Amino acid sequence: MSLVIYLGLNAFTHQPNSLLPPGQSPLQLQALQETGQKGTVLLDELTESAAQLISQWLAGNKEKRIQLLWPQPVPYIAALTAQGSAPSDLQQSWKAQAQRLVALFRKHRRQLNLYGYVPGKQLSQADEALTQLPLLDISPLHRLAAAYLLNEDSELQLAHAYLAASSLETSEWQQDAAQVITDALEHQKALQNAELENQKYLDQAQRALEQQQHELNESQKSAEKAKQTAQALNEAKEENSQMSHEMHKAQEALEKALDEKKQQTQRIKQVEDENDLVIKELHRVQEAVEELLISKQRAYILQKELEELQTLVRWLRTHAYRHATAAYRNIRAYKKSLPKQVAQVENSTYFNAQWYCEQYPDVAKSGMNPAEHYVKFGALEGRNPSADFVTEYYLTQHQDVAASGLHPLLHYVKYGMSEQRETQPQHQLPAPQQNTHITKERAE
Repeated sequence: MSLVIYLGLNAFTHQPNSLLPPGQSPLQLQALQETGQKGTVLLDELTESAAQLISQWLAGNKEKRIQLLWPQPVPYIAALTAQGSAPSDLQQSWKAQAQRLVALFRKHRRQLNLYGYVPGKQLSQADEALTQLPLLDISPLHRLAAAYLLNEDSELQLAHAYLAASSLETSEWQQDAAQVITDALEHQKALQNAELENQKYLDQAQRALEQQQHELNESQKSAEKAKQTAQALNEAKEENSQMSHEMHKAQEALEKALDEKKQQTQRIKQVEDENDLVIKELHRVQEAVEELLISKQRAYILQKELEELQTLVRWLRTHAYRHATAAYRNIRAYKKSLPKQVAQVENSTYFNAQWYCEQYPDVAKSGMNPAEHYVKFGALEGRNPSADFVTEYYLTQHQDVAASGLHPLLHYVKYGMSEQRETQPQHQLPAPQQNTHITKERAE
């Protein structure tokens, strides 16, 4: 008395029905009451109405059971992004579906078993057909973008954590960062090779165009000679008007020259048409080369952004480890050192409490000391203590600070100022926006 529901297979395969046994067709969710309690349902997306139908079906009989397999967010978003969908829309869609699944599980936890799957990964308690389902071809850039969206969206991370905790088993999709970067570099190398091939083709086309132009010039010269010959024949005809026999021969020669001229004109027209085609092809090749150059520039920008993100992640991990160790192994010492750190920040010329509250109104609303907020949370969230100090810039420009895990402004007060380290770029970026409800919850 069990029903199996696959969610989101359309992201990974164009033929989801291939997972079913031969001769079996998927059930329609709207017809569950008529078809009984066994079978397989394939859903592209868990909408609100679909969740209601599943809940109604389970509520009708406590003996009914459902095994529901949901896709992990990173491969799901990466696969659909590669197919042309907007990443922000996919991010919101997956988050909403995860929330509906958690609500459905809480209501029918004794009847509903959840499994998080990744195509090609084994689930010991679920259908083995998933292990035979290959991932669609996903470029390294799409994989990096999907992982970045997950890391940047705290609500998405929370929804994923709740859903994973409610599931009997989940398959993880671990990405080797080095391999992803290697794939991106190989992709860039392929673009460069394609650019060289296009340049080679462009050179060949240019040489062919020059050859055709030369032939056109020769044809024009021949046409001019034919014209001169025709004029000479006309003059001979006038001069020998009394000699009918000679005139007839001259007339035949003239007609022959005219035929040759006509043929030459046709050849010239043909050459002009071919030239037009060559010019159009050259324009197409030039556009392709420009697109390749733009793609190369974008790949370089993404590479730089990835390096900065890796630096920030390394600092966040080290900083979190230091504070976790202080908080859980030596709580009194941590509480004793915290006021000193807050005082050092308040006394620093690079911390402006009024500016900090104006830039981040959620801090002012929370009622928390601005300097204490920056020490505890502000640096971790990438906030700036003043217009003269950019947190993320200081960490990404000074790799040793990021590796040490020290608080960026405290490091600058103790060491960086005497070492004359830069605190902001020449053109400072605006302060990053934050979710106000996060600070409010922390203050409470």
